[in-house]
Amino acid sequence: MRSNPIRKVVRAMLLGLLTAGIVSMAAVPQDSQFISSQQCAVGGITLEMTSRDVRKHLGRPLKVTVDENAGIVYDEAEVWSYKDLSVHMGDGRVVGLTCDTQLYTTPDGAKVGDSVVVLFQLYGPTGSFALNGDRLYSYRVQGTDKYLIFHVKGGKVWQIELVLDDV
Repeated sequence: MRSNPIRKVVRAMLLGLLTAGIVSMAAVPQDSQFISSQQCAVGGITLEMTSRDVRKHLGRPLKVTVDENAGIVYDEAEVWSYKDLSVHMGDGRVVGLTCDTQLYTTPDGAKVGDSVVVLFQLYGPTGSFALNGDRLYSYRVQGTDKYLIFHVKGGKVWQIELVLDDV
């Protein structure tokens, strides 16, 4: 099957956004361990949650910025900033989330500061890849393009991401 050249360009652009620290799954390994859709959440926020539900759950964001890089994919792209948590919105729904604090956990209890051993106990061993000195461990919701990703440095989680790769 021949690949779509426009899709290739978009994926290449999104990979550039990943290396710049903006959420994208263009480089997630294909051997990601599968998890359930209920496990793919942080602080009660799930991918594709509506903006209304995010506001109900987290309240009003401290800051809202236009995500011009994501504008190549979504008509309306914003980053909602909370304390140590960024929610990436695309066309009124959650398309990504970045968490840098122990205050928010996954439904299974994984949090920033946990060791890789804890991740493997909770979710099982999974594929990983190196990026900018970190090791990224990814878990995929079976049958979807939804990912739960743990950024690890020195054997400890320092950041958790939710990513919707719907391009």
